[in-house]
Amino acid sequence: MNKSIKSLWSFIKLLIKRWVLLLIFYGSLIGAIFTFGIFHIEVPSYVFWILVLIGLFWASFRVYLEQLEKIPTKEPKEPKETKEQKPEVAIELIEGNKYTYRLGKSIPNRAFGKSVLHEASIELHLRISNIGAINVDILSIKSKCETYHPIWDVSPISIPMDKKSKEIIYPRRLGVHEILLCDIESEITPNIMLNDAQFAARLPEKDEDKRNISLKIELEAKDLSGNIHEFNLDTKASAMQLIDLYLTKWQEQENAELLRLARSDTPISNLPQKK
Repeated sequence: MNKSIKSLWSFIKLLIKRWVLLLIFYGSLIGAIFTFGIFHIEVPSYVFWILVLIGLFWASFRVYLEQLEKIPTKEPKEPKETKEQKPEVAIELIEGNKYTYRLGKSIPNRAFGKSVLHEASIELHLRISNIGAINVDILSIKSKCETYHPIWDVSPISIPMDKKSKEIIYPRRLGVHEILLCDIESEITPNIMLNDAQFAARLPEKDEDKRNISLKIELEAKDLSGNIHEFNLDTKASAMQLIDLYLTKWQEQENAELLRLARSDTPISNLPQKK
C-alpha cells in the first residue's frame, strides 16, 4: 500500500511540473477573476473544468512519454541458426543369428568336368535402425563379401528381402526409431581351377584370416531435404560353419577320400590330379 501511495505522489509531482497543466490552471484562475470580478460576465463553470481536464490529460500523456523513454529497450535477439539435422542409421547383424550358410546343388567343374562339389551361399540377417531424429528414405542396400581363402569365390546374388520374404521396394521410408529386419544373400562357389581333391585338402587352412569371409554392407539413404547419405557395416563371418557343411555332406555321400583329405595335412603337391 505504501508503495502505491509513493508512486501516486511521484506521479502527482511529475504532473505539477508540466507547464501545460500549470498554464491551463493559472489561465483558468485568471480568467475566472476577470470574468466574475471585473467584467461580471457569466461563464458556465463546466468550461473551466473542461480546460482543467484537458490540461490534466495532456500533462499525463507527456509524463507517460517521458517515462517510456527511460525504460531500456531490449535489442531483438537474432534467431539462432538451427543446425541441420543429419540422419543416423545403424546397421548390425542380428545377435545370435548373424548369418546362415547353405549348400546348394552340385556343380560341374569347367576345368575338370564332373564334380561332387556343391555351390553354397551365405545369408546375412540384418537389423537396420533409424536412431536419428528425422525420417529417411532408403535408396539401396548392398552387400560385398570377400574371402582370402583361395578355394572360394563370393558374389552377391539377391535383392534384400524383409522378414515377410518380400522384396524391399525403394525408396523405403524408415521412420524415427523404426527398425527394419531383412536378409541379403551372397553366393559362394568353389574355385573352378581346383579339382575335388585339391578343394578338400585346402579346407582345414591354419591361417585364421583365410577361415573368415569379409563382409561389407552398404546402405544409401536420402533425407527429407534430398541430401544423399551413406552408411556402412564392416565385419567378418567365420567360414568354419561352411566347412562343417561340406564335411557333413561328404559323410552322407560316404566319400571317404574327400573326408580323409579334408582331415589331413597332405601336402598340396602330393594330391592326386584330375585326369
